[in-house]
Amino acid sequence: MKTFVQERYFTFKPIILIRDFLRPIYRLLPARLRATVRSIAKLEAPEKSFFLKTIIEQREELTVFDVGAFTGEFSFDLHQYVPQARFYCFEPYSLAFEQLKILAKEWANFTLCNCALSDETNTRHLYEYGYPKTNSFLQLRDITETKDAIKQGTTVAKTTTLDLFCADRQIDQIDLLHVDVNGTEIDVLNGALGMIRGNKIFCVSIIHRFDSPYSNSCVFDEINQVLYGNGYQLIEVMIVSRGKSRMKKAQIIYVHN
Repeated sequence: MKTFVQERYFTFKPIILIRDFLRPIYRLLPARLRATVRSIAKLEAPEKSFFLKTIIEQREELTVFDVGAFTGEFSFDLHQYVPQARFYCFEPYSLAFEQLKILAKEWANFTLCNCALSDETNTRHLYEYGYPKTNSFLQLRDITETKDAIKQGTTVAKTTTLDLFCADRQIDQIDLLHVDVNGTEIDVLNGALGMIRGNKIFCVSIIHRFDSPYSNSCVFDEINQVLYGNGYQLIEVMIVSRGKSRMKKAQIIYVHN
């Protein structure tokens, strides 16, 4: 199976901030009015992986885990394609989680969890930064801190493992596991080894920083060793941002053979 590399269009940061501000308002509108707004303003979801979209549309009774959901952008956009899917969203940052609750209240097929998935059941310090999407269990290195990324403080977040969560909820199959956790992807995967080794997760999508600004961030080889070593094939790399000579951040997508 070939691996495809695709590059997303770049968006300047002010546009990103405006988009993030308007999306919650848009999602609060009734479904019929949202459709009207889309037809008039051409408000479309962010570019999605062709392979990911094709894969999920071919599977019935889809179960999606969105780890590091923030305010639910990934899940809500995916919901447009598979409205019948069951979504489990995990977000430890309380302010984002409160917004997520408001946006998801109209859909019964969303289960929201104010915790993080990791490699153990415990608590961890969540570092909060000026731009909340950069929040992480890891600290940003001083040399990368800007006005947006200055540390605002820390909170204590609850963690559990994907294996334990699935055992408690009697979930025996995940069709799509999406992970966007700013440097701790390997912890999520290590906490899911039972499901991974049991061939109970079909597709894994990870937002990974190849040039990570976080201290002690996991590296691609660690992710690939866990997934490739357990029968997964890397099928697509969608470049989110790049530096002068290499990609900095990408969405990497694996499917079990």
